[in-house]
Amino acid sequence: MVLSVDPLRSANSSGFKSFLSPPSLLGKATTLINKMVRRKKLTDDELKALIKRLQEARQYQSVTLVMHDGRELVGALTYQDRFGDGRIINIEKEIACDYNLYDVKEVNWSVAS
Repeated sequence: MVLSVDPLRSANSSGFKSFLSPPSLLGKATTLINKMVRRKKLTDDELKALIKRLQEARQYQSVTLVMHDGRELVGALTYQDRFGDGRIINIEKEIACDYNLYDVKEVNWSVAS
């Protein structure tokens, strides 16, 4: 008789399979759920102002994006009006991060003289 191998089940001494609940899998799922951030609801005026600010920020070399989850991302900015998302690229640190319009709290830049 051939029994299929299931990673969540193990054979005990009597030969019957009993269900095992892997705590490592359950722990990771609850950790991910606890770290999720709810999307902030923006009014139409706030949304239009943020879109205008992102469109204007595309022309500057260094922009700071402050996200709702507390992160601050610095670098060159791309923004796609059609999709409402973009990418911020930090050339010095050699990193790039994708963002969504609804993740952004503030858009800041400074004009070098």
